[in-house]
Amino acid sequence: MIADKKSIRSHYPLLNNCTYLNTANAGAMSQATLRKGTDYLTEFAQYASQKLPAWMGEMEETRQLFAELLNASDKEIGLVWDTSYGISWVQQMLPSDLELVLVTHDFPSVTLPWIHHSRKIHWIDWDMKSHIDLEAIEKALSGKPKILAISHVQYTNGYRVDLEAISAMCQKHGAFLIVDAIQSLGVIPIDLQKVHIDVLAASSYKWLTSGYGAGVLYINKNSRKKLTQGSLGPGSMTDFLKDPIPAENLKQPPQSLEAGHPKPLLILMQGQALKELKAIGWQNVYEEVKVLSAKLHTAITEAGFTPMAPRDGKSWSGIVSFECDKSLHQKLTGEKIITTYRPNYLRAAVHFYNVEGEIDRLAEVI
Repeated sequence: MIADKKSIRSHYPLLNNCTYLNTANAGAMSQATLRKGTDYLTEFAQYASQKLPAWMGEMEETRQLFAELLNASDKEIGLVWDTSYGISWVQQMLPSDLELVLVTHDFPSVTLPWIHHSRKIHWIDWDMKSHIDLEAIEKALSGKPKILAISHVQYTNGYRVDLEAISAMCQKHGAFLIVDAIQSLGVIPIDLQKVHIDVLAASSYKWLTSGYGAGVLYINKNSRKKLTQGSLGPGSMTDFLKDPIPAENLKQPPQSLEAGHPKPLLILMQGQALKELKAIGWQNVYEEVKVLSAKLHTAITEAGFTPMAPRDGKSWSGIVSFECDKSLHQKLTGEKIITTYRPNYLRAAVHFYNVEGEIDRLAEVI
């Protein structure tokens, strides 16, 4: 568990202003991550291009931190804008005749890139109140090779799919697996040496607590041969001053997708947040969220509401949702308890920086 929680919380200004149970929407940013951004802007104003080599070095440190978190090679890590761009780019790089398997109610970052590109889609129906039917997924994957694109944790109710089981199905049927990990990365361990995923994408503004505008795109080195090159620019080259035509002067995906000018501001802030989380301990974060989310689930149940997602050893996440009237959300907001309201249900989410007393306060109000 996390020692000295009070001290850690003091570094997150947002936590002084409200009871923040909304990391599934956006995570709280630390003072150190904020300073990293303001320091960069100050240095740019004073030095501009003179500081670029140092910034580029720090950006590579961020890449290494992601590689370590995912147990992957740094060559498999792309520093991208967000989940949507990562998945959209990959959509364009895969053969156009591959059919899709998608889950209803999944987030548009996962589904929308495919819907309007003339691919045949096999939809897996899901009512958001039960397990996603893995047998239906496997049946849809059988036959002609397909692509399965799915969120690791569903944004609606926090239901976590069994990545190991889904990966095994995709391996069995020769399917290409794309995972949106935005609601799990930084909380739920993902070891890419133990579970095969072809592509994983995530933004960093939720559980990785670094603000909007940066993310990660992982592409398995053995899966590259199934992809054509995507969007390219000078950043896609190993040396942009050399002749751009020779293939050997082109990086491989996902790093070739870092096509334009460097974006130090957002990536340096991302790296700072990753360093802080690593210092706390990824396993400590996992254990803390597990305990807090169990308490949240119990509190909502004891208040007379039914959490939407089933909770067991493999399906829990930091998110708990339950059906209610919008007036309850308005009441919580009036009490400075910050959650998210979607049509007909309320979503609360806990992270490592939350404490049990905040859940008790939520329970009192509802």
